[in-house]
Order: sequence, then C-alpha cells, then structure tokens
Amino acid sequence: MFMKHYVLWSWPVWISHIVSFIFTLFVLIWLTDLCESLQIIPIRSALPFLLGLLLISSVNYLQLFDERSIALMCFLVALKQLFGMYHFEWQVVAGFNITLMLGIAAFFEPQYIWLSALFILGMIIFRVITRRIFLSVILAIMLILIMSASIFWLFDALPILIDYTNKFIEVSILDPISVHRSDIIFGVCFLILNLYSIFGYLVTNTHYKLNVRFNFTFVNWGFWISIIWVALFKGSFAQLIIIPIIFIILWSSLLFSTNHNKVTNILFLSIIIISIIYRVLWLLNF
Repeated sequence: MFMKHYVLWSWPVWISHIVSFIFTLFVLIWLTDLCESLQIIPIRSALPFLLGLLLISSVNYLQLFDERSIALMCFLVALKQLFGMYHFEWQVVAGFNITLMLGIAAFFEPQYIWLSALFILGMIIFRVITRRIFLSVILAIMLILIMSASIFWLFDALPILIDYTNKFIEVSILDPISVHRSDIIFGVCFLILNLYSIFGYLVTNTHYKLNVRFNFTFVNWGFWISIIWVALFKGSFAQLIIIPIIFIILWSSLLFSTNHNKVTNILFLSIIIISIIYRVLWLLNF
C-alpha cells in the first residue's frame, strides 16, 4: 500500500512510541467523552479511559504510530456519527459522514471498507435507516470515487489506484500466519468474558432505557463481527486488532458501570489480570 511508504512512518522508533502514547491518550479521552455525551454509558464514568489504557498498553502491536492509527481515528469518527443518529435529527448527514470516513480509512487499511456491514447493522438496531440515508451513502461513495480518480489522474497514477482497489476484495482465509500462543489465550479469555457480559446485562439491567439496551446490543454485535472480520483478514492481524479492542472497552465499561455485584467485581479483576499476564507472556515470546 502506498500509504505505508509515507515519510511519517519513517520516524525513529522512540519518537513513534511517544507519538503513539499521546495519540492513545487522545483516543481514550475522546472515547470517554463520546460515552458520556451520547449516553452510551448511562452514568458518568472514567472506565472507558482506564480500561482502554490497560488494554492498549497490553497489546504489543499498538505501540507504534503508523497508518493504522489514522484508519482508527476515521473509524471512531464514523462510530460517533452512528451513535449520534439515535439521539439527534441529522441522520442523513451522519450517513454521508460515516461512508466518507470509512472511505478515508480504507485508503490506509483497505479492509476497513468491509466494516460497512457493521454500520448498516447499527442503523437497523437503532431503527434509523431510511431511503434518504441510503441515498446519502450512495452520494458519499460517488464523492470518494470521483475525488480519488481525480487525484490519481492529476498525478498520472490511475493504474496504481486500480491495483489498490483490488485489495478491497482480498480475503486471506487460507493464508498461513504465525500467531503467538499468548494471542490465542488472550482472545479466548475475552470471548468467554463477552459471553458472560451478554448474559449478565440482559438478566440484571432490563430496566434501563431503550437506547442503553440498543447500545449494548450493537456493541456486542460489533465485538463479534469485528472478531470475524479480523479472522478473515488474519494476514493483517496486527493492523486490525484494535477494532475488537475498542468494542471490548465499550462493552466492559457499559457492563461494569451498570452492574455492581461480586461476580462483576471478579470479572473486572480478571480483565486486569488477563491483560497483565498477556503482556508478560508476549514479552517472553510465548
């Protein structure tokens, strides 16, 4: 991908670590504000920031600032627009913005274009999808295509664009990949925790407002769909793993902020312990 050869990624490693840390803090503060302003979490809480800092610090793949950081930021802006569709009246504008942000993210990581299905599911769950929104999505796609073709035509690089768009349909299901055993343990543990979170939330918090239940339903779907998405493009595991982690931050924050019992406390401690053990095992090259 041509974006990967941009001079920004040629910084010294120590500078990239510093920039990555600052970027991570910015993302987590922004994510916490998103949870509060759009009532993704029904009470004011610092959990998204604290859990996000713990999880992102545990994952070795996320320690450098590169093209995946830009793609992540575009994805988060699109996610904010999606959650905002339930609370505000600018659904048509949000549909346009979501498509545009995913299109920009796809120029840094082509696989992001496949997350369109996740946003369509979110619109269905939030009951906001209409013909006007569908039209705004089509217009955004046309804008992305026209602007891309124009830029590459000006630089006589249309063959590069055509070759690049072919990457959108590359699914590396059969490609071999070396995965750390610690990655597998980490993933299995969080799949189990997610299953418990669904059961625990549905059993104990049916009295919360409809939008909170919608949020939790979408976040859990988002977690599972993003896991499948990473599995399909497992050759890009290091670039894509951040998206399931974002949903882990959201569903765990929502669960822990709305449930107060011994089992939930044990679950909260288990996430901390799993993250620490995972980081140690990774450093030991396990």
